[in-house]
Amino acid sequence: MARVVHGLQALDADPDPVLVLLQGIGDVLVPAAADRCVVELFPREGRAGMRTEHGGDVAERLTPIFAPPARSATARRLVRRRDRVSVGFVTAGLAEPSSRGSVTCRWDDGHVPTEQEAELIQLVVDHCVLVLYRQRLAESLRSARLRAGTLQNGVRDTLQTGAAVGVLMARYGLSQERATDLLHRSALSGGRSMGETGETVLRTGELPGGIRPPAGP
Repeated sequence: MARVVHGLQALDADPDPVLVLLQGIGDVLVPAAADRCVVELFPREGRAGMRTEHGGDVAERLTPIFAPPARSATARRLVRRRDRVSVGFVTAGLAEPSSRGSVTCRWDDGHVPTEQEAELIQLVVDHCVLVLYRQRLAESLRSARLRAGTLQNGVRDTLQTGAAVGVLMARYGLSQERATDLLHRSALSGGRSMGETGETVLRTGELPGGIRPPAGP
């Protein structure tokens, strides 16, 4: 049990959520809770998936699989038979489509899995799915914050540009169209954005670089 807990703690820090499911589950369960473990993961319905095998005479092996997952493995359920324990799972979609998969554990020397062993495997799978959900949620929150920051900057630039156009109109007696064009040309010549140029106008009352509107109407 201590080895299982230690393995789960290591998974919490894994930066790759897919490997948490494909390889992390097997790393935790073999050999601490079972002799062999096969994990299948299908990121999208009908798409190619991946399969990992752990334990026995097989070094950890990661291979693509192209058959759709068995229907019995797509629901979150636990099946305990005489020679194996199988757990199906469905991950939360969030920003990505839901992933479906299964974990199958076996024992050598005719060992019959107990109910407690089956429940432990279910808990490990649930924990790994939760790690994936938490990582996806964190990614979604970061993306939302970035979008919010971009939107906030865009609104600020728009307000500064509009206010600067008003300053130019009042100071030089320009039409809105001419004031906007002047601000735009000033921004291009200085390699700055309209918002940055507008901020300078609001702060100093002048266009950057001493630019003045042409004489005449």
